[in-house]
Parts: sequence; structure tokens; C-alpha cells
Amino acid sequence: MKRLFIVGVAKGGTTALSNYLDQHPDICFSPIKEPHYFSTDIKVEDFRPDYKNAVKSNSKHRAYIRDEKEYQDLFANCGEVKYLGEASPSYLCSSVAAQNIYNYDSTSRIIVVLRNPMERAFSHYLMNLRMGYKDISFMKAVEEDFNAPNKGWGISHLLIELGFYHIQIDRYFKVFPREQIKIVIYEHFKQRTLDALEELTDFLGLSEYQYRLEDQYNVAKLPKSRGLYQLVRKLNLAAYTPEVVKKRFSSFFYKGQEELPKLSLEDKKILYEKYYRKEIEKVEELLDLDLTAWHVKV
Repeated sequence: MKRLFIVGVAKGGTTALSNYLDQHPDICFSPIKEPHYFSTDIKVEDFRPDYKNAVKSNSKHRAYIRDEKEYQDLFANCGEVKYLGEASPSYLCSSVAAQNIYNYDSTSRIIVVLRNPMERAFSHYLMNLRMGYKDISFMKAVEEDFNAPNKGWGISHLLIELGFYHIQIDRYFKVFPREQIKIVIYEHFKQRTLDALEELTDFLGLSEYQYRLEDQYNVAKLPKSRGLYQLVRKLNLAAYTPEVVKKRFSSFFYKGQEELPKLSLEDKKILYEKYYRKEIEKVEELLDLDLTAWHVKV
């Protein structure tokens, strides 16, 4: 059996992609979507307190496994399949994960999902608001995070840095043959999901499969009451609430999509000129891709 890794990017649709691919009978994904096993440069003991609590309260989705047997046991019930998969977004920003994965299984297949970096940063900001972090403006959050004295995964938010794709992708290109790496553009995946899944099925050398697209994963949402949301998180009530109940009361608990903050064109232009214009150009050259849709007219 080969290994399949969706290595990022954070807030780039990796949850949806892993859930869809997990439908294929020849793929079995880890029951913990993000084990982060190969990001050995990320130290749990260095995490800021609120992130530690978030990991603990959502341990069925995210963990930081360091024991090899514990990691292997994640796939104990997979049976005979062609791929054992997982999706840990820290693998893209980690400086050592690419080499660690290669050392573990040099035949691994790597999927990298890239999202417009300005949109990615804003989506990350919305997630932070939902999680109850500082309720400040987007650009203030960017400024504080980028200039934080201590930075890193789980230490700061890396709102800007996670969008510096060139160096992150290049780490994989330096250790894996390019034919083992598939780049997925988030906007294409979102707009033409079936086409993207068909391309990935072909990339993996698997038989055609009719994926079901009725579910939505990790849709941006904000609680109507921050106090109530923080109480629910503190008591870890979500872990004991059936999905059908969560869906039924979602409209009562969360604001509608039309009420969510939007990324303004002005803020987008600032991010583009200050951080991302040259970065996008370097990614275009590295991947030989036209990313015109990511550029902003200023």
C-alpha cells in the first residue's frame, strides 16, 4: 500500500478534499484527519495556551502524534486498499516534513492545495474570530500577527506567512519526483469539484468513481453570541452532540453567510502589494501556471 498525503494549505479545503477522496474504495484516510506526525519541528510544548486548548477540545480532528506505533495504529482498520491517506496542513509549512515523509515512504503521493493567499489569510482570520480569539479588524490582526515577537505554527497565527507558497512547495520538489506531486488550485476545486476529483483519481492511478458532493465542509461561520460559543467550547459540548442536532440548531447558533465580514478590495490591494505580488509571480514560474485570478489591479 502506498501513502497519500494532503499537505496543505491551511484553510485551503483540505478537509473537504480528504472527505471526498475517502469515499473511494481504494483509499482509506486516518480517522484523525490531522495527525501532524511528520512535522517534527513543531513542538507542542511551545503552543500558545488557547491553541493547546483548541487541539485538546478537537482531538478527533487534530492531534500531534509523535509515537510511530500510535501513528501506524491510525490505519489498523483500513484493510486492503491501495492508499493510506491523511491530511495535515502543517506539512506544507514545516521545514522538515517533506524529507520526513520521503524517508518514511519515498513512493508517497503528495497533494498540495493552493488558495489565493489574500483570501486564505482572510478565511484564517474568520476562523480565529469563530474560535474566540481577539475580536479586532482583519488588518489589525494581520499587523499584530506579522510583527509578533514569537512566531510559528501554534505559537502565532501565521496569517501572512502560510501564503508564502514558493519556498514551501519547493521543499517537496527537492525531495520528491514531480510526477508524485499534484498541485490543486482551490478555486478550481471549489468551482469544478467533480473535475478536480477526476483529475486526482487519475493522478493516483485509481479506477473511476462517482463521488457524492452533497456535503459541505468547514464553511466559514461566526457565532451569534461569543460568550455562549466560548461556554460550549469550554465544556466541550460539541464532542458529545450528534451531527443531526448540530445541523438543526446551526441557524440559531451561527450568523448567516450574508452577515459575515467580507475582504474589502482596499485590504486586498494592501496585502497584494505589501506581501504577495512577487510571491505569486514566483509561484507561477515554479509551477508554470497562470495565476492571473490571484493578481490584483492596483
